[in-house]
Amino acid sequence: MAGRKEARIFTSIWNDATFLALSPREQRMYFFLLSQRDLSFCGVLSLRMRRWARSAQGLTVAQVEEDLEGLARPSQQGFAEGSSQEPGRPLIVVDEDTEEVFVRSLIRHDGIWKIPNLLKAAREAATLVESRTILAELLGELQRLPVEESGSKQVRAILAEFIADLEAALGKGSGNPPPNPSGNPSVKGSANGSANGSQPESSNGHPAPGTRPRLRAVDAGPKASMLGNQLLDEHLAECPRRPPRAVLRRTAEKIDDLLDEGIDPDEIRAGLRLMRSRPRTGPGLLPDLVHEARTSPQPQQANSRFAPGSGPQVPPRNVYKKEGYI
Repeated sequence: MAGRKEARIFTSIWNDATFLALSPREQRMYFFLLSQRDLSFCGVLSLRMRRWARSAQGLTVAQVEEDLEGLARPSQQGFAEGSSQEPGRPLIVVDEDTEEVFVRSLIRHDGIWKIPNLLKAAREAATLVESRTILAELLGELQRLPVEESGSKQVRAILAEFIADLEAALGKGSGNPPPNPSGNPSVKGSANGSANGSQPESSNGHPAPGTRPRLRAVDAGPKASMLGNQLLDEHLAECPRRPPRAVLRRTAEKIDDLLDEGIDPDEIRAGLRLMRSRPRTGPGLLPDLVHEARTSPQPQQANSRFAPGSGPQVPPRNVYKKEGYI
């Protein structure tokens, strides 16, 4: 299944007290996160502040950090769109340790939970989320969904399995509860830190329990990045049978290695197509397959609208409709 190509923004957001209380830059950051192509169906994407700072003229990494911290502050009012945002709950959750961001209301507001295939994609994407804090928040969001409004038995079954997956991952009943779901990155000079914004540390040099480190500027995402998740989701949708989990993990690692190297996602897709066409080829050869795909001569389309020497041509009306021109 292809990744998200659009973001749903309800007009009622402009009547919402929580959203209107945000600064213009924080509102822009919220829309920016919602419209990122690597935002997975479970609402998680990699934290890439340096890259995001390049999205507007004059925007700095420090400003991106401030905007994220503003969105990560607990809200004072409910979020009007479907009332999924409760008082005291932030719009986003940021885990600086795993470099992941969770847009809390995506599954509800985009209607992902109502469509079985999209809910399956969200469940699969959640298996690659590293942050226990975000997984705990995601579990809370799933438990708050108005499942009684759905008449689909398939949705109910998938949602129940999704919740069971998260409870198992978080160790429900094991005596080792997940982190406090309300934990979010602190802001400069918070009550948990000193006047210069530093935070208490434990003996091992990590933040003391109950504290969250400040956001730091990072560009490279964690292993299994959200764009990598999207490519993996598309690959899985085309596989006749689901590969073993170990193979999926190796495939995700190879995809991320290629993305980190700057390889175009479409070239990675071409390599994955070659891998699917050769059942005995494992993910270890994915870089070779990508190289083969990108260096192989492409057959020329005889009827291409942009074939050399053909001059401008007007495609039939159904082509305009298919490609979204009307």
